[in-house]
Amino acid sequence: PAHPDYARLIGQNKGISVSPVFGGYTSQAEFEFLCGVPAFQEFDQIEFNTFTGAPTYCLPGILKDFGYATVASNGFKPDFFNTVPAYRGLGFESAYFSKEYTPTSETYLSKGDDTDNKYFYDGDLYDQNLAFVKTLLDKKKPFFNYVLTVYGHLPFDLGRRAGPPLFSLPALHPDLQKIVNQNHYRTQALARYLQELIALDPESLIVLAADHLPPLSDGTQDYLTYGYLPALPDPLHSNLFLVFDKGRPVKPTERVFSHFNIYRLILDHLTDHEYCRIQRCAFDAPYDKEPLRDDYRIIMGLASR
Repeated sequence: PAHPDYARLIGQNKGISVSPVFGGYTSQAEFEFLCGVPAFQEFDQIEFNTFTGAPTYCLPGILKDFGYATVASNGFKPDFFNTVPAYRGLGFESAYFSKEYTPTSETYLSKGDDTDNKYFYDGDLYDQNLAFVKTLLDKKKPFFNYVLTVYGHLPFDLGRRAGPPLFSLPALHPDLQKIVNQNHYRTQALARYLQELIALDPESLIVLAADHLPPLSDGTQDYLTYGYLPALPDPLHSNLFLVFDKGRPVKPTERVFSHFNIYRLILDHLTDHEYCRIQRCAFDAPYDKEPLRDDYRIIMGLASR
């Protein structure tokens, strides 16, 4: 179960967005989120693999052109899915990774003594990012603060930074027991992070989306067995999606969103809804992807120069 703080904060405003991937390949979800086109996989199974660092036309670069500072903070390794050249090509001016992974690079992130867990605990990542956000606010310049968390990935270890296991579900697969306990602590950390972000910047736009569902021992069959979102047309790609605008949770659509349309939602909010008055912004899924194929090819052509 989600932590009570999270449940109170979100209320009935939890949305669902369709990711391009199930069980892995986080960068595919990142690509759609940041570039506004489906991951068609025309050039590579992983779009980020073709990025050279050459600038292309994605959300961070667009915001940079309009005077925003664009900063990425990633809880995992810089060589994961060719992340460093990909982030540079997307338009991030700075990208930070834990100093344990980048000992010679400038960074504000550190796992510290949490050496028994493969992944950076969300609560620690959020706390360090909050301190960093304060320095960005002091510069009096608009900024895009992009944060990728990785705690919660396989093998779903709770780690000592979260807390002790609280829930026992012996009838379920052991991985599900781990995920249930992780979810409690993750949602607690997320609720605190959101509340403090809003307190720091009450005028902010905050958008959250999950990359993919966790892989379980029987793959997709486990989700069918346990009845995950059975009413949705594509439950195996349906993930959490949250929006906070000026401190208030907003449910962007009563139906299901698509990850590649989050880009348009952000631009629409930042332009006081002018963007969707002049652009095609049919947010609900299912969505005809084909009209976006030419845009995809332009983005990938620029990125792979």
